[in-house]
Amino acid sequence: MYNELLRIGGVTIYGYGLMLALGVLACFFMADRRARKYDLDPDVIFNAGFISILVGFAGAKLLYIIIDLPRIISSADPWRAVLNGGMIVYGGLIGGVLCAFVYFRCKKVPFLPYFDLAAPSIAIAQAVGRLGCLLAGCCYGCPTDTALSITFVNSRYAPNHVSLVPTQIISSLGNFAIMAVLLVYAKKRPKAGRVGALYIILYAVGRFALEYLRDDFRGYWGPLSTSQWIAILLLPLGIWLFVQAKKREAAKEEMAREKARLRALHLGQRDALSDEERGEKSRLIIDRLTELEQYRAATVILTYVEDGSEVVTSAWIGQLLEQKAKRVFCPKVTASSGTDGGAVSAAMEFYEISALDQLGPGFQGIREPLIADGSGTTVFGSAIYRKEKCLMVLPGVVFDSRGGRIGRGRGFYDRYLRRFPGLKTLALAYDCQMANAVPMGLTDVRVASVVTEDD
Repeated sequence: MYNELLRIGGVTIYGYGLMLALGVLACFFMADRRARKYDLDPDVIFNAGFISILVGFAGAKLLYIIIDLPRIISSADPWRAVLNGGMIVYGGLIGGVLCAFVYFRCKKVPFLPYFDLAAPSIAIAQAVGRLGCLLAGCCYGCPTDTALSITFVNSRYAPNHVSLVPTQIISSLGNFAIMAVLLVYAKKRPKAGRVGALYIILYAVGRFALEYLRDDFRGYWGPLSTSQWIAILLLPLGIWLFVQAKKREAAKEEMAREKARLRALHLGQRDALSDEERGEKSRLIIDRLTELEQYRAATVILTYVEDGSEVVTSAWIGQLLEQKAKRVFCPKVTASSGTDGGAVSAAMEFYEISALDQLGPGFQGIREPLIADGSGTTVFGSAIYRKEKCLMVLPGVVFDSRGGRIGRGRGFYDRYLRRFPGLKTLALAYDCQMANAVPMGLTDVRVASVVTEDD
């Protein structure tokens, strides 16, 4: 095999680098195509994936340095030895996955659904990348006299003119097989985390076995290679993740039931208020709101328009628009059908209004800006967020004193607030909507404070 595929002037196209690049592209392409089918955000995938790939390459190189450190130190030019040396896949996998986990935790986005989505994509990246190993001649196999062999004649890494086990081809085919198994399994919509766990299990088993066929230096601790020891550690982790998926799902379902119970209880109490009681309590709440320092300092207000028995905000919004002292943005929800039979997805944006007559029945009959596709008006975004002093006023069904919140169950405000993590927030609620404690999941966002008539 020849690693130098093409020379254009002073630029050389290497097979190893080309296959790595194609593997990364295949990874992103597959993940993007499947994202909407599983109602996941392609932008989150790209951002997390880009960072994880960079960290993954660094992890792969770092593990190589750790394993081959004695030879690197003893070489005449250690820096060149590092640059010319290879990478170890396990270092990239572990570094990339850990980086993604931290990213999702910081963004308060559930990690496991995205890990499940990424698992087949990681497998295809590895499968294509191993073809780069084939072109370069690295990660080569043991000498063999069987018909199933490959002979290199121009490799910097593998022994030339020797029949070797084609471990690169075996590894590539194995990763393609893992990808196929994961895609088929994912169609059954298993519990969150099980597709990713199955990837860990299959790769650990396959890599452990393949190590016996390889003959390149990979570092040994006792009778096993470094990769085999890592596989031994990863296998029980994968099994544990697979088994724990059922327990996680049960805990999630229990939280959902408790949220549903609290939602029904406090919604009933809120709906039981008479029109006169709601009107009087709403006036008290708005008065308390306008006395707050964070409200007075704000130049931009993002606020809901009341629906049903919610705290009444329309009269206050009308006053704000008449005074023209603050810019007012109201939410609009758009729904679209998912691709390939996916679930219906919906997104919420806030649009600036200058008069109440710009509001009309929208998603689920809730009043919202009457803007077709957001054209002709200002959409709240990063530029306004950075420039102005912004305050979001949220609705909800149940709250607690620590800012815990239960809404209608669609997650619009939680998803929106994760896009603007520093946005100041407060909620409006009747005292009957306050609970002792609200169960909060990883993706639930607390509000900074809750304003009631009895503060």
